[in-house]
Amino acid sequence: MFLTTFNTRKFYETRNAWHSGWWGLKFLILMISLAIPFFIPSYYIQIYGELARVGAGVFLILQLISVIEFITWWNNYWMPDDRNKSSCSLGLFMSTLFYIVSVCGLVVMYMLYASKPSCALNIFFITWTVILLVVMMVISLHSKVNRGLLSSGIMASYIVFLCWTAIRR
Repeated sequence: MFLTTFNTRKFYETRNAWHSGWWGLKFLILMISLAIPFFIPSYYIQIYGELARVGAGVFLILQLISVIEFITWWNNYWMPDDRNKSSCSLGLFMSTLFYIVSVCGLVVMYMLYASKPSCALNIFFITWTVILLVVMMVISLHSKVNRGLLSSGIMASYIVFLCWTAIRR
């Protein structure tokens, strides 16, 4: 679909008709795509599974880059500018809120997923997340960095979310 409609500019262009119409044919292609895997030998499905892990890793890296770009934009938008000597209470409120949510998330993860000593892997991941959060906060507050707590607060909540998604299975 992407390759057939790439770089179409006008709504009534011939290639765009495929994108906006032909629903019967697209539904048939979808049904065939759903049925074909049942006839593929399991060996090839296992190879696809291994390749999908690599794809998932690439997706996580791209997602992290996207989140960092968003955090940078948000930090520049909400935090005060040194030249204007302005203050931004919304940025301070949001950074505090993100840190409170992150700490609450970590406490809930300790209660739900690390309640028994046999959950050593969960305890390790949650504790490692706590260490990362503290390191990020210390680096953000360092005088040479001096970027404020908003960006590290947003990243802290994102890291807590990733930890939660990793251990909930």
